[in-house]
Amino acid sequence: MTATQQVVGMPTSHESYQRNGWAVVAIPPKTKGPTHTGWNTKEGCLAAGATLPPEWGVGLCHAYSGTMALDIDEWEHANAYFLQRGIDLAQLFQAPDAVAIDSGNPGHGKLIFSMPFGIAMPSKKITYDGKHAMFELRCGTKDGLTVQDVLPPSRHPTGTTYRWAGAGNWQRPPQLPMPILELWQQLIEQDSQRNIPNGQTTEASWDEITSALNAISPDCDRKTWIEVGMALHSINHQDGFDAWNTWSSKSEKYKSGEMNSQWKSFKPNPNGIGPSSLFHHAYQAGWKRPAPDISELFRNVKSTPQEVLKKIRTEIPAPQVDLSLWPPILADRAREVATEVGCDPLVPLMAGLAAVAAAADKQIRLKITASWSVPPLLWLMTVGAPADKKTPGSKPMFVPLRQLEIEDRDRYQTEMHFWKGQEAKFAGQSKAYREWCASAESGMPGAIPPQVDPLPPEPISLRLIVNDATSQKVVHMAAGRPRGFLLLLDEMNNWLKKITDPRGGEDRGCWIQGYESASYTMDRVGSGSITASNLAVPVYGNCQPDVFKHYMNAASNDGLVQRFIPVVLNADHTGMWQESVPEFLSCSPNYEAMIRQVYIMPEYEYDCSPEAIAEFRLFSQWYLKGRHLDAVLKASPIYMTAVGKIEGTCARLAILLHLMKEPFNPTVTVETMRQATAIMRQFIVPSLRYAFMEIVGLKDELATWITEHIIQVASVRPTVTLSEIRRAARRQITDRPSWQADQDIRMIMDELCEVGYATLFVDHPRHVAWTINPALADLFGDYRKSIITAKQQIIDHFKAEAVSRTGKVSDRHFDAIGHGEQS
Repeated sequence: MTATQQVVGMPTSHESYQRNGWAVVAIPPKTKGPTHTGWNTKEGCLAAGATLPPEWGVGLCHAYSGTMALDIDEWEHANAYFLQRGIDLAQLFQAPDAVAIDSGNPGHGKLIFSMPFGIAMPSKKITYDGKHAMFELRCGTKDGLTVQDVLPPSRHPTGTTYRWAGAGNWQRPPQLPMPILELWQQLIEQDSQRNIPNGQTTEASWDEITSALNAISPDCDRKTWIEVGMALHSINHQDGFDAWNTWSSKSEKYKSGEMNSQWKSFKPNPNGIGPSSLFHHAYQAGWKRPAPDISELFRNVKSTPQEVLKKIRTEIPAPQVDLSLWPPILADRAREVATEVGCDPLVPLMAGLAAVAAAADKQIRLKITASWSVPPLLWLMTVGAPADKKTPGSKPMFVPLRQLEIEDRDRYQTEMHFWKGQEAKFAGQSKAYREWCASAESGMPGAIPPQVDPLPPEPISLRLIVNDATSQKVVHMAAGRPRGFLLLLDEMNNWLKKITDPRGGEDRGCWIQGYESASYTMDRVGSGSITASNLAVPVYGNCQPDVFKHYMNAASNDGLVQRFIPVVLNADHTGMWQESVPEFLSCSPNYEAMIRQVYIMPEYEYDCSPEAIAEFRLFSQWYLKGRHLDAVLKASPIYMTAVGKIEGTCARLAILLHLMKEPFNPTVTVETMRQATAIMRQFIVPSLRYAFMEIVGLKDELATWITEHIIQVASVRPTVTLSEIRRAARRQITDRPSWQADQDIRMIMDELCEVGYATLFVDHPRHVAWTINPALADLFGDYRKSIITAKQQIIDHFKAEAVSRTGKVSDRHFDAIGHGEQS
């Protein structure tokens, strides 16, 4: 630092500072701050006339002296920071009235200013890399106490002596420049912003953190004291240590020398210790989290009012696909087709995945264990209205398969022509042999029968796609096609009708075997037996919601329909078609090349790397935990059967992803398995839940009731607690244990939080609360009024009954929440 330094009026004792109107605090030798309990209170300051032992120093209590310090810890970064904001540090240090304190530490500096009107502001420390201090604006604390700076001629722990510097006089420090004051105010305002992650609850502000901290007694046990420190450390806020130190200093057990070493011992990410741990201790002390600014809380609601309105009655929105989870070649082509056609990207995405399954040789296997392997085969279904452009959106994804079939025709015709000649030759030889057998010559000794060469199998044309086939036709076609083929159902109504008709002849076991990809023999009276060495039939179909709902129960008794992955389309994604992308910019060639590469891969058994197996085990653990919870909550049997197959679905998805990405690698990598499990967790399992729970209409009635209740109270209550919902819904949960009722309510509220109806605000074992989006009252005004009116009419009925019996209204009959608004 280049500031001119000089000693101006070095005081001989702390009394000089006190006579100047400053409050000072005693500092023990070889320390940089006071160590006695309550030092930062007015009562903890040195009294007038008090004496200090030899070698003791003093510190300036800024909040009680009308002063502040601009403390520079790293000159280069701090100077750049201030210059970006129009403030020249060097000019401040070299000003003719500058009052500075020099500790003898290079790169550091400290300016003392008087505060305007004697106000005290909370100190703010700024770091330059999230860890190292850059500078600090020092004055007071949020709870009205003071911070201090060591005054000359106290001695630094290193042995140097603090001294006054700068061209000004310490008795008349200049007033804090307005640009620095404005910057300080901006930094303090940031503390009220909710930007600190807090688990599943609403993000916290630093003001909220300090409020909770001050509710906890600093005389707590050591375990609590450590957890509070770890929680503050995990937040990684620049004021974390000072807040912990200031709070700790109020305790009789405070040891200033222990604070720094203990803080440095905390790990960057303490296991399970964070803001929620701090809030937990504050709750136990009686603290209640202050209600957030609702307008700010819901500023990031993703759904527009129109989108939310479509979902209001009983539905939670269908899961949205994240295309970044999928292989780029497939995702880019799906996005391109969806834009051109004007459909939900899910249509070409699922069609493309089905095309990969069609192109792959279904004799390929992914080995999971010594006794368990899976084929590259899935059953996929898009569920959407007729106007959702399912056919136009899926058709382009199957073009490469049709092209492969066309290219095979020359091979098939040539082989067929040659085989016809062999068939004619075989017929002639067979006739000659029969005639010889019927002749007298055949009985003569040494007679040699005519030669009959064996007839080779009839050539089979390449079929990668079949449409709307019966089970008998599928087995006939599969008899000579062990690599399998795709059943493409443009509309699934007829197929679902056939397999659910008890009077029909459809063999449901055949279709299930086609999913498993194994040898199958079909026996028919009159037509004999047909054997397919590998019956492998991936399926892709488009289905309307009403058709899906109508056939689900009939098609689910043997798990057939639960083998499908049904994805529900978002009608809002259906729009106007666009001009095609120029051929030289299109993703189509890359997509077709990928399909062809999958097609040429021979029968092979792929292995998983040990890391991939470990990742798959983690997914299985996640699945088993979720399945157990669903079983406890008595989820739909149809859904439970579907979700019971997701381990195999995940493995099948992994081999398909592997064939798309690196088919020549004999081992499926952990990255591919992690991609498969991410798609399963984030999209496929939620899609199964939505299709089989929401669309089929098996959703718990409690969810409908809670949704309507939240809308009803939207403009009357800013928050709602778990206990309030439980009391209001007592009739809906009368047959459930209390623990299960609480869990059910929380799961439903979690879903409502996902769509912006509410936000989890307090998550505590004895107190759970949500903030309600007040916009619901306006978005669903008419619907809300109908709910309130219906409830009020029921209440009025019982009121009238009570009056007719007793002549007065019972104290138990309260008006419906929000009823007064309609009067």
